[in-house]
Amino acid sequence: MNKKLWVAVFLIILVIVSLISAVAALEFRKFEFQRLNEELANTKQELVSLEEDYVSLQKNYSDQQYQVMAAFTPSLETRLGAKVLVDNKSGANFGKNYLWVTGEIYNGGYGIAFDAKLWVKIYVANSTQPFVEVKDLGDIAPTDFYSVRWYKHEDAKIERWEIEVTCSITR
Repeated sequence: MNKKLWVAVFLIILVIVSLISAVAALEFRKFEFQRLNEELANTKQELVSLEEDYVSLQKNYSDQQYQVMAAFTPSLETRLGAKVLVDNKSGANFGKNYLWVTGEIYNGGYGIAFDAKLWVKIYVANSTQPFVEVKDLGDIAPTDFYSVRWYKHEDAKIERWEIEVTCSITR
């Protein structure tokens, strides 16, 4: 019976040692899981910080690109005068109204003003729709100007007008 007792004690000790090692392994896994969880939280925080830095750098880059592009954008300035004249000379044009536009269109920017156009809207009496005249000015180089000497006659009385200059920054 002594032998059976020793076998039983051995088995009990073996079970106890197994339980202790299993509990120790679980505690180690729990500790490792907590450490990995903390590392994951730190990595997520670093990732959020890097993403914020990336967005900030992208914004700065975009702002700088915009500033560079703005420096090479044309800036058209009009130095135009307009006046309504009436032809008082006898003949076919007697009594007709003329809108006389004269002056310069100056490119004060550092970029070429491609396909510049002079738009003149003429509003006459008893009409709600303007007559629109478009004069193609071509390309205007930086610090260059385009001289304007232009007129348009109308049979009706010219009441008002609008002048606009447009261009493109690309060809």
